[in-house]
Amino acid sequence: MTQRTIIPLLTLALMSMLVRHAHADSITLRPGAAVPADRPVTVGDVAMLVGEHAQSHAGVVVVPHAGEAALGRVWIEVSLKDLRDALQDAGVNPAPIAMSGSSCVVRLLGSAEPVTHESTKDEAAEEARVVLDEGPATIRLRVAQALSRLYGVPLDDLRLLFDERDNEFLDQLELGRRVVVMTGTSANSAKQGVNVRIYTGESVDQACALGVSIELRRDTIVVASDVARKSAITPNDVTVRRMWVEGGGAALLTDVSDAIGAVARTDLKAGTVIRANQLESPILVRRGALVRVQCLNGGIALQMQARARGSGKKGEVIEVRREGSANSFMARIDGDNSVVLELGGTPLASGN
Repeated sequence: MTQRTIIPLLTLALMSMLVRHAHADSITLRPGAAVPADRPVTVGDVAMLVGEHAQSHAGVVVVPHAGEAALGRVWIEVSLKDLRDALQDAGVNPAPIAMSGSSCVVRLLGSAEPVTHESTKDEAAEEARVVLDEGPATIRLRVAQALSRLYGVPLDDLRLLFDERDNEFLDQLELGRRVVVMTGTSANSAKQGVNVRIYTGESVDQACALGVSIELRRDTIVVASDVARKSAITPNDVTVRRMWVEGGGAALLTDVSDAIGAVARTDLKAGTVIRANQLESPILVRRGALVRVQCLNGGIALQMQARARGSGKKGEVIEVRREGSANSFMARIDGDNSVVLELGGTPLASGN
């Protein structure tokens, strides 16, 4: 091999060694991390460090006090620019180090929103709250989204109360993991049992069974003035109000027309939210009353009168008999002292 050939090869080898040396050290931002809220966030907390030169800067402080930087939240975000600025402020030239990544969401362990006095904290702990869809996704948000689908309401119209012992689990950031939330199938309960599984890859990383109290914001029919038991509801007795109610119990009335004319099963105080089981349909036909009978046969309708041999509410079927006839027939109540007869039915046997 001639000298003319050897020199370029040596030069190429030297340049290759210099390039490999220049990129032997790297700092790569992690997608997520967890740091105690009462201490600083360092380069080593939020990044993977490769090479002795990069590892020597693990202690460089990126955020001096994580809890203060969070401004009451349970997380902060560290960007690649924050990382570069911190290294430069520490007198480190980041140029020889290969740096990559976008941002790291840091969950603050043991953090809590500031409170002015102890009683406020205790009161807040007992209240159901709306889970806001802002910032990085948490396990709490994924549970709230599953319950909003089950109850058919937007997140803003859903308030949840969890057991305080589950807060640490719920406040975890999703961090690219797969969160599976399994709820019940009925939206008629004020408390739901929820099972949550967190997958990292194909493996279950964590699992937890939760109990959640549910409140919904809905248009409701509210008693405007006291209504006595067995009294019929009038338009002046009720009003429509949008308010928070428990997610369980009997169905809520949402249409004023469903309440007007109905009879109170029990005394209803002003301010009571009316549910279906608190009202009953009024008696529209009473035994012995003279009723109008609409006789239907295909497209033909005939009308006659008959005597009711029973009492009933709208939609119920009672026995009626024409005056002077020994035969009775069954007809369906459709209004005040009004019944409908579908012709072709079998008359009842004659009787007294």
